[in-house]
Amino acid sequence: MTAAAPVSSDQDRGGAQRHLRRKHDPLDKSRRIVDATLQTIARVGYTKATVREICLAADVSVGTFYEHFESKSHLLGQAATRARTLRFTPDDLLDVAQTEARLADYLWGPTGALWRSWREALIAEPSLESQEQRLSQATRTALSSAVGAARKCLGRSSTQAELDEIAWAIHALVREAFRRAGGQPERMERTIARTICLLVNDGG
Repeated sequence: MTAAAPVSSDQDRGGAQRHLRRKHDPLDKSRRIVDATLQTIARVGYTKATVREICLAADVSVGTFYEHFESKSHLLGQAATRARTLRFTPDDLLDVAQTEARLADYLWGPTGALWRSWREALIAEPSLESQEQRLSQATRTALSSAVGAARKCLGRSSTQAELDEIAWAIHALVREAFRRAGGQPERMERTIARTICLLVNDGG
């Protein structure tokens, strides 16, 4: 059995410096708190996710939490900003199977748990309404762009108003899917994927 190679003093110092940076870096703590929030909400929902439980998951003190965030609703807004938004590529929107796969990943992945809790959070925290409007607009803008590119691939020209209308309809479908997933977790991706592809192909 060979002996482990000795750790040089330079290596030891480097490891200690990285540990100190992790310990004192405010940005690192902020990220850990946000990540812990997403995990905790995914497990117990927004209302039951207490600041103390989030802090335990993030390995920070409650005092540290309030150094970074004004409240749980402020933190949720930051977590939502970091969360992955729904994005389709033009190829996704031209193929039902690809659209379905993208939807399944989004609805049932880590981000999906946050969005399924979002309605609960809006009832508890009306101050999140403005954040909800910004996120919805960003999602619809991304969808409108993808729809426009997909329809160009089909040789179809579309006005911006038409693209925005289709994007709004897709966004509404996905929001409804989250609502249904919260109460009746049956799989609905195939039906919604077909509807999305029809919208893109037919324009409404």
